[in-house]
Amino acid sequence: MVQISCLIVVGAPIFFLQLCCVCSESAIFHDPLEIWISTLRASETRTLLGVQQHSSGRVYTRGFAKSSFGTILFPVVIHSEESATEGADFTKGLLANIYIRGRSAQESYSKFLEYMSSYFCKTNDGEHWACCDQSFLTASCEDVPQKAKDVMSLIVDPIQSITLIFLYHWCVEAWHDYRSQPNISTWQELEKYCPNPCHGNPCLALLGIDDPLACKMFGAYEDEYRCDCDDMHVWNPQRTVCEPKNPCLNKKFPPCVVENTVRCVSTGRNHVRCICKEQFMGFDCSLLRDACLERLNQSMPSGNTRCQIQNGNQCHPILGTDSYSCTCITNYLSLSVSEDNCLGQRDPCKIRHSGTKFEYRRTNPATDYDLANLKIDCLNGGECVASGDFTRSACVCPQSPSGELLFQGQVCEFAVGVWSGWSTPSLCLPQRCGHTRYRWRRRKCLNGTGPQHLIGAGSRSVGLKYQQKQHVQFVLPCTGASEEVLPCEELPHCLSVRLPSRIREEILHYESLYLFCYVTLAEIIFSILSWFVFGEPLVKFFYRRNVRFVNQGP
Repeated sequence: MVQISCLIVVGAPIFFLQLCCVCSESAIFHDPLEIWISTLRASETRTLLGVQQHSSGRVYTRGFAKSSFGTILFPVVIHSEESATEGADFTKGLLANIYIRGRSAQESYSKFLEYMSSYFCKTNDGEHWACCDQSFLTASCEDVPQKAKDVMSLIVDPIQSITLIFLYHWCVEAWHDYRSQPNISTWQELEKYCPNPCHGNPCLALLGIDDPLACKMFGAYEDEYRCDCDDMHVWNPQRTVCEPKNPCLNKKFPPCVVENTVRCVSTGRNHVRCICKEQFMGFDCSLLRDACLERLNQSMPSGNTRCQIQNGNQCHPILGTDSYSCTCITNYLSLSVSEDNCLGQRDPCKIRHSGTKFEYRRTNPATDYDLANLKIDCLNGGECVASGDFTRSACVCPQSPSGELLFQGQVCEFAVGVWSGWSTPSLCLPQRCGHTRYRWRRRKCLNGTGPQHLIGAGSRSVGLKYQQKQHVQFVLPCTGASEEVLPCEELPHCLSVRLPSRIREEILHYESLYLFCYVTLAEIIFSILSWFVFGEPLVKFFYRRNVRFVNQGP
């Protein structure tokens, strides 16, 4: 027997076994052949193990990968044109005997091994190769048949690969048959021998799951399972996740009012856009169209924008249509455009009062406006000035050349005049004594600077005429009244009785006075009540005593 020393390296994850043999000079055959022959002889009594029991199959507990073509599970190795046909015949015959309906997995496995052994041990002449029956290889086994070479080149590691190749193809075919015709016996063998994609319950880590424990497998591949998604999600077998449903497809709770909607468009996770009919609006098309809020052409300004309701104007929609009308307040008016609006503004200083009407300059004089709250009439040469937004106006009253105001008031109605003469001084106080005595006198501002200052009334008064300005004597402005305090001559000190400060403070201490009054009142009430209660008995007592004393006299 030839001595052979070998280095065995098992490589993961496909359990590819490489054999690197270091043989003596007298070796005439290689170890892979010996391994193959011993494996085929031992397989005659081998029991089929499931994926979870097989030492190399536990990596496939949760299913086979779909990219197994060309790997240890689905080997395809063609070295030459001569061996291509033989290898294809071997693969075709091998797979044809893997699964037959009604035959158990163990029986199919035995048939699988029988076919492999018969193919491997067939010489080039179609005879049985005697080396397959020898316990120890001899020199005559150096000439390996071509079919054995094809099998050894196709399946590198027979110890690990043969069972996995069978389980892979048997489970795939058995699942295909079970899905078309379910039966209990096939299901039991699938559970016993094949991978379980639901192993470890992959549904627990997913979102949108209705029942995390309800995992259903339907194949031998690692992604052939289904989780129970909730009403808002749907299972995606390609990504093995519960994806959100298209909200537009929700028939039970549609996001848009169906009869008012042209189309429902999904814009993302649980988000939709409802395209409404012309008569309706809103996020779900449930409202009649209100042109003040939203136009049919949403790029156009709404009625509220054109009417400028933020300034107090009003917008009146015609519900169910794309029309509206504006009601403008006093200082707004509609510009000449295709749609109603309140974009124009009236200058309150350009409105003149005529009888009972307010007439707006540069407009039709016959048009009435309710401008009483905005329009003012500046008097006495005052100038009307409006704010930038035409919402307020004020009068700027005329001034003298030196800058003093000639009139004041909201509409320049009060003339700024001169001071009147001082009134007669009052009597000195104190009148009869005292070193510090005083008196006072008063004067008031006269608003009578002359009729030449009253130039007329109007919303835009005319200024002072040049001729009149020359004859006006401008004085310092005055307003209201003025009072002046004057000293009086000194008189002797006033005599008065004054208590010490502490006594004065105690006497004038209001809390002490209140307490004193309360105590005094209580004593009076108590005395009166005591008299009514004890007065009559006491009088009778003393009266009887006096009578007894008189009767007992000397």
